[in-house]
Amino acid sequence: PACHLVRGDIVHLGLGGVVPADCDLLPDAAGLPIQVLQGSFIGGELPPAKAVYPGGRVFQGSIVQRGEMDAVVTDTGVRTLYGVHAGPRADHTNRLNAGGG
Repeated sequence: PACHLVRGDIVHLGLGGVVPADCDLLPDAAGLPIQVLQGSFIGGELPPAKAVYPGGRVFQGSIVQRGEMDAVVTDTGVRTLYGVHAGPRADHTNRLNAGGG
């Protein structure tokens, strides 16, 4: 599960899977890109799939639309791109629910 991932872990990203953490794609023999949808953290309409080549970075919450590749985890939890943007909102919501401002 994603909650057990730490920096440096190797994960396999495949068709239809959700990227569990921010990751750098590892080189492979084919050198072909994977395509990912990043709409879960940019909001609004889903943009066209983005091609990411070996050595490129994919972000937590992205969905693999085409291809498969191994990747190394670079950031997890609040350190991910998604976590950085969600963190201030979550903190504010928690303060409101606790009766704070």
